[in-house]
Amino acid sequence: MARIGKPISILLASLDASASDFLRDCGNFATVAQVAAFSELERHLAARHVDIIVLDCDLPNVEGVSVVRRTTVAYPDIPVVVLAENDQEKASKALRDGALDYLTWDGFQGNAAVQFLRHIVERNELQEPLFVERERARMTLLSIGDAVATTDSNDNIMFLNPVAEAITGWTSDAALGVHFSEVFEIRDAATDKRIPSPLGPGSGSEGREEIPPNSLLTRRGDGHEIPVEDSVATVFDRTGKANGSVIILRDITERLRAEEELRKSHSQFRKLFEANTIGILITNLSGRIYEANDYYLSLIGYSREEVLAPDFSWGNLTVPEERAHTRQVIDELRRTGKAQTWEREYVRKDGSRVPAVIGVAMLDASEETCITYVVDLSVRRKLQEQLRQSNKMEAIGQLAGGVAHDFNNALTVILSHSDLLAMSCADDDPMRASIDEIRAAAERAGLLTRQLLAYSRRQALDPKALDLGALIERLATMLRRLIGEDITLVTDVGTNSQRVLADEGEVGQIVMNLALNARDAMPGGGRLVIELTAVDLDESPLSPTLRPLQGSFAKLSVTDNGSGMSEETMSRAFEPFFTTKALGEGTGLGLAIAHSAITRSGGDIRVSSEPGLRTTFDVYLPGADEVDELQEAPKAPSPPEVRGETILLVEDEEPVRRPLRRILEVAGYTVLEATSGHAGIEIAREHPGRIDLVLTDVVMPSMGGTEMVAKLVEFMPDVRVIYMSGYTDNAVTRQGLVSEQVNFLQKPFTLQELIQAVRRVLTTAQEPN
Repeated sequence: MARIGKPISILLASLDASASDFLRDCGNFATVAQVAAFSELERHLAARHVDIIVLDCDLPNVEGVSVVRRTTVAYPDIPVVVLAENDQEKASKALRDGALDYLTWDGFQGNAAVQFLRHIVERNELQEPLFVERERARMTLLSIGDAVATTDSNDNIMFLNPVAEAITGWTSDAALGVHFSEVFEIRDAATDKRIPSPLGPGSGSEGREEIPPNSLLTRRGDGHEIPVEDSVATVFDRTGKANGSVIILRDITERLRAEEELRKSHSQFRKLFEANTIGILITNLSGRIYEANDYYLSLIGYSREEVLAPDFSWGNLTVPEERAHTRQVIDELRRTGKAQTWEREYVRKDGSRVPAVIGVAMLDASEETCITYVVDLSVRRKLQEQLRQSNKMEAIGQLAGGVAHDFNNALTVILSHSDLLAMSCADDDPMRASIDEIRAAAERAGLLTRQLLAYSRRQALDPKALDLGALIERLATMLRRLIGEDITLVTDVGTNSQRVLADEGEVGQIVMNLALNARDAMPGGGRLVIELTAVDLDESPLSPTLRPLQGSFAKLSVTDNGSGMSEETMSRAFEPFFTTKALGEGTGLGLAIAHSAITRSGGDIRVSSEPGLRTTFDVYLPGADEVDELQEAPKAPSPPEVRGETILLVEDEEPVRRPLRRILEVAGYTVLEATSGHAGIEIAREHPGRIDLVLTDVVMPSMGGTEMVAKLVEFMPDVRVIYMSGYTDNAVTRQGLVSEQVNFLQKPFTLQELIQAVRRVLTTAQEPN
């Protein structure tokens, strides 16, 4: 504080050289220095300290800003008093620009004027704490991370902090006194229209209007637009009148970016949440469901309103046997925040169960909320069951293929000895009936083997143009014997033959399987009707669940008036191993084998039934209209005079070889017997005469039949060959033996089939070329 009697230093800024006259006779109370321009004032203050500045109101403005405003901003720690003469308007403006007080030329003179100025200095020193606070506020504005600008009552800039300088390209000094709208170029983000004066013309206690949210702030230097939000505070004078504003502009670029990322994240989560591939729900550990997606709702069969109701709990969906595990999962979630995925069953609204795999993780431990992921396992379980059935079928196929050779060889022995016995018995011999039963049993066993091999796709197909009506008529006698006398068989094949392109053996198996299935459905007797019609189908399926058929088909309908089937039974009728019969009374393969054989032939089979009334199986087989003539089975040639031809019989199994040799010898042929391929070659080389025919097994140890024949041809180029085998899979077909150019006998075969094959081959050999 200035001591009493201590001179004060006064800097007078005035163009009038005599302006300092009013301070004359100050004596030791003051020192006075006078300058005539603001630039001189700056130089003076840069060199020495002054206690107070006296400004002449007539001193020219500096760069469009009043000299009072420029001085008070540049030297805020030095009190400023203006000489206003008797102009009250100038005095009021000076006070608004920051002057502490004013005096007139004639108001004070000499010591009175000095005492007035001393009072101003002392008052300013007394307000030092206020200055410190003001300086602290100024430094705060300088260091704040937002753009800060202050304006006067006319919206002219009074101050810019460094952030405001950076985003506008203006310095605080350059912007001083410039209108706000010239320094800050504000545009409305929605309309891109410039806002000339976002502060508005308000005055008094009404304050100012805020800048519209999220407007775009254009940096004047490079034109870069910055999104901002604002905060505007009005500065009032002692009378409550608006005297300016403080504007804070916050760059919200990062916030908007974060909001956009959050929006994208939320959008992605919603897409994931609403995805139709997995079920997602948000719950608490007490059972309350807060949200669930459509997939989950369709899985459990409830509506969204039902599951979001306060009285609904996910515990309602838990099967009783899994509740203990559910409690363990809740404990694990509370301990670790997540649970290991596990499989469970949901109880649907209709009471049915659906398998699912579950994954759970905590969202908020304090509120015990968690998110649950649910994947329906129904399709996977079905695929697993299909795979299991497929593996079972493959195992059966491998088993059937593996035992086919031995089993067919055994059947060949049975059939051969049956035929030999039949040849030695008269027609009225009492043993003839037993022999026929043995033979029929062997034929049925051979049919069963072919069925299993056909179902496992180890039986090669030989599709030909067949007269289906003639085939049904040929099968009728055997079918009547199979179904029994208490069932009436009616065949209606029409007058026109229905030709189909199919394997005759498989079609026969299909008819027999359907007939036997019908027989089992009529334990007390009944009526079995087999009808044959021609149909033309378009490309549309007969049912949405069936595959489409197009073209000409023969429709074979097998109808019985037995017990019928339920809807569930019909839906599973063609599943392998599915049967409604008691344990031990059926294999569950009959219809599955028929379905497999029909689809392999390019057709389809459909079933319809009325429980307790009837069941109809409709078999569709592709027509063979493109074949000009039916391929009739070759007729056995007239037996030529037996000339004692020599046959080389090569068979590694003695039980099969012995009856075959006897049959051939009974027929009048000379038989050379070999137990292996090597033995056959040796016998052929040593035999002095001609060998007319080689009858050989295909698969034998060490050397098979085809390899042996290849070596025989080297020294017997015109030899005739008949191959035979108990195998029906690739062990035969991969050697190229199943073709029209190769003479092949599939075991088991009858005496008649063997003799006819031998006679046919030998007769062909005797015909001239």
